[in-house]
Amino acid sequence: LKGLLATFGLTELQIQATALEAALKSNNGQAATLISEMKTGLDALMEAISPAEQRTITPECSVAVNPEELRTRLQTLRASLAASDMKSIRLFEEVRPMLTQSIGAPGDTLGKLIDNFEFEGALDIVDVILNGVRTS
Repeated sequence: LKGLLATFGLTELQIQATALEAALKSNNGQAATLISEMKTGLDALMEAISPAEQRTITPECSVAVNPEELRTRLQTLRASLAASDMKSIRLFEEVRPMLTQSIGAPGDTLGKLIDNFEFEGALDIVDVILNGVRTS
């Protein structure tokens, strides 16, 4: 499990799996707690990688997009994509309504790349979007 988690860049879950393995080997009584923590992390991962049509859709926001907030969220997404971190999927879903409202179709293209785990291509799109985001 640890190796698989490392392969996919799921370092937080990998650390939890390592701790769980150590707890099981030493029989120190912490296994149940660590299993619960891992389950929470795995549930979050499964939510992040579930097909888009199964995710809870949040309504599009109808207020003006704050360019500074959009830039900050995109920079966070960019760092996650650069690290090939699976939480990029969740981060994109959080910023999607802002992107849809501010740039439209390029946001859809970015979403497709991220949904297909094409993080390198998504990184290029984020860079283009960041170059176009004007801040005050």
